[in-house]
Amino acid sequence: MMKNLGKNLLLALIAISVLSLQANAKVKAKLKENSIISGDEAELWIESDDKNVEFPKIDKIGNYKIVKQYTNTAINYSSGKKEKKFIKKYIFHPQKSIDIPSYSLKVGGKIQKTKPLHLDVKDDPIDKKENIIFKMVADKKEAYINEPIVVEFVFKHKMNVPISDASFDSPKFKGFWVKKLRAIPNKTDIKTGYKLYKVRYLLYPQYSGVLHIDSGLMDIGMIASKKRRYYTFKSIRRKRIKSNSLDINVSLLPDGAELFGSFTFSGVADKTKVKANEPVNFTITIIGEGNIDDIKEFKLNIKNAEV
Repeated sequence: MMKNLGKNLLLALIAISVLSLQANAKVKAKLKENSIISGDEAELWIESDDKNVEFPKIDKIGNYKIVKQYTNTAINYSSGKKEKKFIKKYIFHPQKSIDIPSYSLKVGGKIQKTKPLHLDVKDDPIDKKENIIFKMVADKKEAYINEPIVVEFVFKHKMNVPISDASFDSPKFKGFWVKKLRAIPNKTDIKTGYKLYKVRYLLYPQYSGVLHIDSGLMDIGMIASKKRRYYTFKSIRRKRIKSNSLDINVSLLPDGAELFGSFTFSGVADKTKVKANEPVNFTITIIGEGNIDDIKEFKLNIKNAEV
């Protein structure tokens, strides 16, 4: 009887201990850096010391999309004790200072909340001197449905700006049929001191009204150098910049027309004389400017012949 009582008491103590540990599980939100330069990567870390944690699903912080997220485990030793933390990191690119709200997460079956944070975002002194320029331009702001529009993204930077790499993320061009044009080779303008990169698209508006083109994005690796005594250490600082956006005013085609462009049609047969039921190949050639893909399928109606 006493043995069973002792076992039950031990089990009760273990259960109370486990419940106590779960109740005391710590959650915390913190920023990798509390102050960054506009466009740089910001990292929000949410951590717990309980492996039974369900981290919040975050797609945006303020107006800024989460571009990457991942989890990892950190092990620290403090006063001879091993401490294990489970961390989820959310990466975004804010352009302005932002208040980060409190987030709820489930730990050991219970809901816990993080404390709100503030991220200070400062203007980049490089941008003020127009050392880096990224813009979108169009050859026209008004067009008819299916009238071709050339849109160009121009990225340029001063030759003395230490950029290691750059990648372009185009907008989705909603409401347009899109064709990417041949890339223009990168070049250096000695007179202005800029390195120049261009990406061009041919757009055909599919609807009337005001069609909005979102900003393009450039992800840039900036080389940063730090000196410590006799050594210089180099690292890559990630920076994301946005181009301007554009609005295109699109009108219906006049007189009920369905196709915009200038085309000539010609046809030629491989034979001019045949016997009855002998096949003839008839080739139609279309030459001109415009979106040929918008020409609707048509059938030839030739008297006394089957096509």
